[in-house]
Amino acid sequence: MFLTLISVALATHVPTFALDPLYTKAPFAGFEALVVEPSAAIPQMKASSGPAATAERVANGAEAGANAVVFTNPANNWAVLTLGGVKVGNIGPYATVRMDGVPRGTYELTLAFTTGYVRSFVVTD
Repeated sequence: MFLTLISVALATHVPTFALDPLYTKAPFAGFEALVVEPSAAIPQMKASSGPAATAERVANGAEAGANAVVFTNPANNWAVLTLGGVKVGNIGPYATVRMDGVPRGTYELTLAFTTGYVRSFVVTD
């Protein structure tokens, strides 16, 4: 009897962690909302000539050789992400975003949190 109940429960299990259709898709994937058109924003993004003294250094999470920037929000708060001087969109707490088509290089990335705090990063290959 007990094994029958387990098999029925397993057969009727519904996945509870489906992909959220509200998040953006490629070329700028994982954002809760975009404030730019990706095709217009990519040419405006400027690689950094030198890191800011107060910026945290983080590695680009994209695979080697890819023209992309992959970044994970390290905070438990929503933020507006700016890359290379271009405001891109809203990123959720601990969310990972991928921006395809961004040329390889070193970029300044800032997160402007809803609390007013701004955190700066330097994303490197």
